[in-house]
Amino acid sequence: MSKEVAADFDYSSCPRDYDFYRYEVFENYNSYESDQYKLMGEVSSLSYPEKCLDVVENDRVILYQCRGRPLYTSDRHLIGFSKNGAAMSGLKCFDSAQNDDPGAPVKIFGCHTNHPVRGTPGTTQRFDFNETEQWIVNADPGKPRCVTAMSESELGLFPCESGNVNQKWTIKLTPWFLVN
Repeated sequence: MSKEVAADFDYSSCPRDYDFYRYEVFENYNSYESDQYKLMGEVSSLSYPEKCLDVVENDRVILYQCRGRPLYTSDRHLIGFSKNGAAMSGLKCFDSAQNDDPGAPVKIFGCHTNHPVRGTPGTTQRFDFNETEQWIVNADPGKPRCVTAMSESELGLFPCESGNVNQKWTIKLTPWFLVN
């Protein structure tokens, strides 16, 4: 917090002091949650290697220039794949928005569970990373589809095809993330 903001901040409105939130809440939250992810990092396209997944203001996931540096927890390029089958950026989940059309956009939306990392994601929010095929699969039951680079900036959901390089992704793990 900057000195200017700190000088104007009314600490009397906080039920606990800063150290409580820093050491009790934040540290415990991070250690509690980190073991629930199987992968976390910047996700780049094999067909456009300099382009990575990015979350934009209108709740869409697109391709944008990769950062090329370590990511912080608040970075829009930081994508986490939870062990329960959700792909997340911040506290929002990837979502197919119940759109079955080929090329349907990948959206980002509030998670359908009250505990996004440990809870079971809703059917439109089941996105997983298939490490063998290098796919990001929307595993909506009965109609699995892959996140596909349609251009240097646009993504869509299409039926998965093993030879389609536009459906293949790599994840540059964040340095502070340890796979459990």
